[in-house]
Order: sequence, then C-alpha cells, then structure tokens
Amino acid sequence: MRRGLAHRAGASSFLASAAYLAGMLASAAFGVHPFVLPAIGDARHALTVDNAAPPGAGLRIGLAWWVPGMLLAVAYCAYTCRRFRGKVTLEGEDTRHGRRRPRGAGR
Repeated sequence: MRRGLAHRAGASSFLASAAYLAGMLASAAFGVHPFVLPAIGDARHALTVDNAAPPGAGLRIGLAWWVPGMLLAVAYCAYTCRRFRGKVTLEGEDTRHGRRRPRGAGR
C-alpha cells in the first residue's frame, strides 16, 4: 500500500486496502464459522448457519429477484459512469494553480 501511495497510484492503494478489509472480514467469518451470532453462556441459544437458513423456496425466489436486480444495478452504474465521466471543473477556473483564467482564454 505504501508503494502505491508513494507512486501516486491510487488504484493500487485502493485495491490493497480493499483486499485487506476483505481478508479481515473473511478471517472473522471463518473464526466463528458454524455460528452466525454466538451466544454467551449456553450454545443452544446461538444462531447457527443451519437454523438461520430460510426454506429452499425462499432462496429460489431471492435468487430470481437478485439476478435481474444486479443486472439493473450494473447497467445503471455503467450508464452513470459513462454519462458523467471526466474531471469536473468550474467554468473559468484553472485547477492546476488555483488561479482564474481570463475571460475568452482557451482551455
């Protein structure tokens, strides 16, 4: 991550941070695996993977809604990224040095 920051490579720094967070989350999930929500004291009162799972019909309905929903979300994200791509600047502002450009000056 330091190498990415030193070379101003924002994407590599972001990916390194995302991988670190995913690894921490995965290690926490594997650490308590059969339990979704461990109980203090009596293990019979804990929420496990088996007793937290919905019936198979509910999972099928969820999957049937998830697939088109994710396709719609990805399409919307692609549309907005293409529609609003590029660096945003105020009209008449020179972002390189923080000075205003004179009127009529080219970009």
